[in-house]
Amino acid sequence: MAILYRVNALADPVAAALAASGIPFQRADARSPLDHPSVRAVRRLWEAACGRRVAFHLDRLPGGRAAWEARLPGLRVELHGRSLGGALPRLLEALDLDPRDPALEALA
Repeated sequence: MAILYRVNALADPVAAALAASGIPFQRADARSPLDHPSVRAVRRLWEAACGRRVAFHLDRLPGGRAAWEARLPGLRVELHGRSLGGALPRLLEALDLDPRDPALEALA
């Protein structure tokens, strides 16, 4: 089943009514879980640790490039050869993120 509406302002009342009725739904305008700031930080640190567009990613991490340039070589050594899933606990630790944060489920 689909519910189509012309005005985006109708989305919240429709979603509230569906949720109150226990009807599962998915909104097409919902943000991607990968856009969450915590998820983006993990992805950026992972990309930098893998040597991809390092300056670009470090500039966009919390604290900026200055906070990460000295730490990155050690992280690269620690994470070498690991998949993102295998590196995730160390990335979360380095970023001081709570692994129980539901937003991070997008990385699992």
